[in-house]
Amino acid sequence: MLMLIALPASGPAASLRDLVEEGNKAYGETRYDDALASYEQAAEKDPERPQAYFNKGNALYRQGKFSQAVSAYEQAAAKSRDSSLTARSFYNAGNAAFQQARGEKDPVKSMDMLQTGINSFEQAFNIDPSQTDAARNLEIARMALREKKKQLEKQEQQARKQQQAQSEMKKKLKNMIREQQEQAGENRDTKLDQEQRNREMADHQQKLRQQTEELQQQLEQQDDKSDNSSEDHLRQAIDNQLEAEKQLEENSPAKAADSQERAAEDLQQALDSLNGNEQNNSEPRKKQAKNQEQQKKEDSTAKENREGQDEEQNASDKGPEESGEEGTSGEMTESQAAPDQTARDILDMEKKLHKLRQQQMTADREAVERDW
Repeated sequence: MLMLIALPASGPAASLRDLVEEGNKAYGETRYDDALASYEQAAEKDPERPQAYFNKGNALYRQGKFSQAVSAYEQAAAKSRDSSLTARSFYNAGNAAFQQARGEKDPVKSMDMLQTGINSFEQAFNIDPSQTDAARNLEIARMALREKKKQLEKQEQQARKQQQAQSEMKKKLKNMIREQQEQAGENRDTKLDQEQRNREMADHQQKLRQQTEELQQQLEQQDDKSDNSSEDHLRQAIDNQLEAEKQLEENSPAKAADSQERAAEDLQQALDSLNGNEQNNSEPRKKQAKNQEQQKKEDSTAKENREGQDEEQNASDKGPEESGEEGTSGEMTESQAAPDQTARDILDMEKKLHKLRQQQMTADREAVERDW
């Protein structure tokens, strides 16, 4: 109902009428910028004339400036003493609000605009019950509002599910990082000739790699594809895990430990990407890296000591140290049977393995001293 309204002819309002007529002419020629300028001048000359605001709303509507159009129509309705013009002003305000809601991407804002349109259509119909178009548009706006509410509820439900899924992924990643680092430490403490031990570690590594692949598949199924860095880090972790399996099968636990540590770093980066707080976690990771470097040095020193002990042992052809190592290896294998996925069990497992490694290193040194 975007009809234009002209002012009645009168002497004092001649210039005002001329402005409105100029605006109407420009409007008819689709020169909406010129029409809007004329209507605004008319409103400045006589701020209490509702016709200028009504026509101003029409020009704004044609320009797609629906929010400003709603304001102009509401001003026309507030200043009008003619019930017919008031009803038409509310009707057009409802249409403008409805069009604004259709173009709004934010569902909450769109719902607010639809509610504004509903209120305007209700007022138009209450003032003039013959406004059947207002009644029809009122029902259309109400249905659109109900549909928006359903969409918003669905989006919120999907967001909650995705948030819950990511929370579970983070827990899995934390457990996998601990377990991957633990395996790397075990392989550095494992002698190259322990083929059975290497096969067991390869099987364990394969299970961990399968868990990583499952986690990657879950991420690929997520709706949000704005950041694929977590998937990239998981793919890199899988590559390093496969390399570690191959190296364990080839009886190269030291090389496997390097691959496992790289896999653990990739898993940590995937977790950081999910958390979205790499800067906040940078200092703890630096400290962790420093501790890992210190541990590597200690492991390297221990390895050199054990290699020296092995040379002395081969020269003297002694056997007690080997039997002691077999016992230690058997205990460590037993502690790794049926790995649990809870963080508490994994931490207990890590403590036991650390204690066993210390016992192994102590037993090695005492045996060599007796050989000397």
